[in-house]
Amino acid sequence: MDPLEIIEAAGWRCELCGGEIPRFVDRFDPQAATVDHHMPLALGGHHVYSNMRAAHRRCNSSKNAKHPHDLRSVIEGR
Repeated sequence: MDPLEIIEAAGWRCELCGGEIPRFVDRFDPQAATVDHHMPLALGGHHVYSNMRAAHRRCNSSKNAKHPHDLRSVIEGR
């Protein structure tokens, strides 16, 4: 599975906060593109295309292994 394919499919938008993901930043930058597992692997999610979405590094890190139902509190806590 190519992470770039997932990020491209999302139109370079973070599917957690809705913000634009810049294309040319260092991969360790908080705004950098990452791929998030909607249902975290730690909670029984699978590493399949349908469970993956584009996210900023900071949004993905903030979400951590939270259940999708708990996501609202992560985004509102920004």
